[in-house]
Amino acid sequence: MQLCIFDIDGTLTDSVVQHQTSFLKALLSYGLVCKNREWGSYRHHSDSAIFCELVELEKGYLPGKDEIESLDATLHSLFLEEVSHTPLRAIAGARAFVETLEKRGIAVAFATGSMRSSAREKLTFLLGDGWREELLSTANEYLSREEIVEGAIRRASKAYGIAHFSRILSFGDGLWDATTARALSLEFIGITSDEAKFRGVCDRKSLYPTFEHITLEGIGLTQP
Repeated sequence: MQLCIFDIDGTLTDSVVQHQTSFLKALLSYGLVCKNREWGSYRHHSDSAIFCELVELEKGYLPGKDEIESLDATLHSLFLEEVSHTPLRAIAGARAFVETLEKRGIAVAFATGSMRSSAREKLTFLLGDGWREELLSTANEYLSREEIVEGAIRRASKAYGIAHFSRILSFGDGLWDATTARALSLEFIGITSDEAKFRGVCDRKSLYPTFEHITLEGIGLTQP
């Protein structure tokens, strides 16, 4: 069985701006200064990892599980407020693509650097109530992108009853998605209109503007 793992923000949903705006507001609500707001420059590109790094830097200690769960709730509330003003949009063709994979017997999982509650909102917006919670791996459970993606693979393995997938493709829109896939020896498919940012990291033939530009045959996905 083959497995496709999807990042969410910027990959399945056009939600990067809404997420980053609410994330910054959440951090500030904890009394953090956040002088460095280039999130991609932190040790790990996930909500929980950035939060932990900032708390350690500015307050001198590492937050525990309770504080991370509190961040999830705070961010969720602020995210809902943000999307009430700037509604979410789907990346073109994303829902149809995911649904086609499932119809053809190809396993699907989701791996995001976002906190779980906000990620749940985005997936429900995109896919309705049909997606499976147990297939979502988030920053609530792990700090690094590698751990998050590995967690998604384990979740998919358990959910589908498959010990080993014959092929795993990782879909993402960020450079960190590509480098994570390479670190884990996974095939990467980029969803982007900015090919330049992936130069030297992945083949431009694996980059597509939207899901409407991808066919299963074109990326070598076949029925089991």
